[in-house]
Amino acid sequence: MNPKKMEEFKIKPVDILDYMKITFPSNEHTMSYDDELKKWVITTINDDNCSEDDILAESYNDIRFLEFSEITTWKKKTIKDIGGEEAFNQEFDLRFINSSRSLLNEQLIEDMSKNKEEYEWEKLDELEKLKFSYKDLKWNQNENTFLPLQRKNMKIILSVDIAEGLGLDYSVINIFKIGLKPIELIESQKHKYKSIVDFFRLEQIGLFRSNLISVQQLSELLYLLAFEYFNPDNVKAVLEINTYGNELLAHMPHVFDGNNDYGSSLFFRFKHRADSIEEKIGLKIGENKNILVKEYQEKMEDKSIVVNNDLNISEVTTFIKHVTNSGNIRYAADGSSNDDTVMTIIDMCAIFQKNEFKQIIQETYDNLPNSEIKTYIDTILNMMDHVEGNNYKQLLDIRRKKMQNNRYKNSLINDWQKNNFK
Repeated sequence: MNPKKMEEFKIKPVDILDYMKITFPSNEHTMSYDDELKKWVITTINDDNCSEDDILAESYNDIRFLEFSEITTWKKKTIKDIGGEEAFNQEFDLRFINSSRSLLNEQLIEDMSKNKEEYEWEKLDELEKLKFSYKDLKWNQNENTFLPLQRKNMKIILSVDIAEGLGLDYSVINIFKIGLKPIELIESQKHKYKSIVDFFRLEQIGLFRSNLISVQQLSELLYLLAFEYFNPDNVKAVLEINTYGNELLAHMPHVFDGNNDYGSSLFFRFKHRADSIEEKIGLKIGENKNILVKEYQEKMEDKSIVVNNDLNISEVTTFIKHVTNSGNIRYAADGSSNDDTVMTIIDMCAIFQKNEFKQIIQETYDNLPNSEIKTYIDTILNMMDHVEGNNYKQLLDIRRKKMQNNRYKNSLINDWQKNNFK
């Protein structure tokens, strides 16, 4: 517990201990003074009736616990002390989830854990107009993966999942760049390729994750990332629409008192019902979840999506198959962690079949600086054309012109709406 904050709120450590005993009477609660930290520490033996999330959501006299204390678990503290989750697993002889329930093969999970990259918060001029902390936004520190000076030239995919901001589920903006797969990977996979999309991958470069941010605040952060930090012409977003998506969409045109360049073309559009003809902003998750999970398995295993953030990898390893008492299958975390970051990846898998995404990939290919690589890709594409009897590049040229026309129309519509509905 933070002594200064406790004094500021006129709260005594024993008050919190008594509160915990009353609120969670079946659990054991003890309090001791840590001479090293110079703080009072309350230890609670947790169970199903008193989880970490339960305590994170608690308040005392309408003041959230998180405002005057740090809440952690034995596992998290030990991982921090021991130097990382990999060391923790080795020290305590832990292995990953049984492969019969895991959605990804054990070798892939092991490779992800070995290749995780460091993420850190950075102060960004473009985000300084925010009136709340954005310290939960972390960036990949490997310059071979993400070089901020090049960000305006990158093709960016944002995947957004929204929670209520009450300390329970997390709001997430998962940030990926589009890049070419390594040549050795292409060589090993090219016999399975069906389109130019297969040559490219989505590689994680940033992650925002918070269970305290409001939907309105999230809309401001999303706007600044998409329209000011990155090049808005190069950014597309997948938004899960189910619960709070429409609320976020309502806020977006009005961020910063309407002094913005927001356009709804930022978001991918999907059918919200299987029998729909019209596509609308946002992805609605329902009966399509199992299909998307299958796509997630395939895209992760063929490395079309690369996850390198420690926290995200941890959630990936615990996102498993559950069989209900009635025999139905559902997919969710195993109970030891959340699955909000995993769901942003699953949602993102819906774009791989979109013509708009294929057009973005085509533009990425066109902008490749290395002519030898383009010749190499063309050779494989021509072989595919020969086998399938298709003129693939001609089809892509037609699609590209159609997408450019649609983008111009959307731009005119957005300008008209902004001028007429202020």
